[in-house]
Amino acid sequence: MGKWHYPRQKLCNYILQGMQQELLERVTFFAPRKRGKTQFITRDVVPACETIDVLPIYIDFWSNKDSPQNAFIDAVTTTLESRRNIFSKPLAKLKFTPTLLSSGVNIKSEPDNLNAQRPTLHSVFDALNTHDTPILLLLDEVQHLATSADYVSFTSALRSFMTARSDNKVNYPVTKDHWASKA
Repeated sequence: MGKWHYPRQKLCNYILQGMQQELLERVTFFAPRKRGKTQFITRDVVPACETIDVLPIYIDFWSNKDSPQNAFIDAVTTTLESRRNIFSKPLAKLKFTPTLLSSGVNIKSEPDNLNAQRPTLHSVFDALNTHDTPILLLLDEVQHLATSADYVSFTSALRSFMTARSDNKVNYPVTKDHWASKA
């Protein structure tokens, strides 16, 4: 069975215009499974954001069920890195070592992943805070954060970040299944 999609452009425009005009700050979609919430976000909202100079960051908390914090970090860093200058990405991952030879200077380049560390949640929040365009966080399967006490610290940090960001630079449409509304 192929994926279906029912475009909801009017709803998409209502939400994005409401956020731009500061009438909406956060939006949550509740519906049973397989009703098109994720399709709406990925096929209507994300493309619309890109036409109005808003950076959409889609986070699926089920992409790493054992570590929703890492799912968040990975989605944010992957999206932010994909938006960097096309030339700065490859060069940033190289380590250049100049060597003085009798015939001149030799510059050797090699991957610089020896010192690479996984970004922290704090560094990801900083990156979101300092990004130069408005950001729309699209949190999918957010109800998963309520399934384990192990996720309380991350959930608290995310809520604190969202509360502190009431300046309309970062917004948060959320999708949840209607029976899992603890998060």
